[in-house]
Amino acid sequence: MPDISLAMVAVLCLAALAAGWIDAVVGGGGLLLLPALLLGLPSSTPAAYALGTNKAVAIVGTTGAAVTYVRKAPVDVRLAVRIGLAALAGSSGGAFFAAGMSTEVLKPVIMVVLLAVGAFVILRPAFGTAPAPG
Repeated sequence: MPDISLAMVAVLCLAALAAGWIDAVVGGGGLLLLPALLLGLPSSTPAAYALGTNKAVAIVGTTGAAVTYVRKAPVDVRLAVRIGLAALAGSSGGAFFAAGMSTEVLKPVIMVVLLAVGAFVILRPAFGTAPAPG
């Protein structure tokens, strides 16, 4: 296992803290944490491991938010199960896709996709906040 400095562990922990705060306030903390992991972890670390670490953090945060929401508001369980199954299918597909790509290809793809998503979020901040017409 490659060595990682204590300072880098501290920086990654701060990035995770900031990403958690961003997720709690507006969502999208992975836009901060994933690049931090890709840049901060040793270069020999496969990109799929950084994706998995980022996803594990997201699962914990989303589960906490969901539990809090269920305690405060009624939930359509059938809809929640359908959405959960769709999320499971999508994340499983993404995991298999990422595991099948080399790190040399995956890292640049991740960075381009993150930049595109970040630009979209900045350019369309109201996306998803208003109901669709019709």
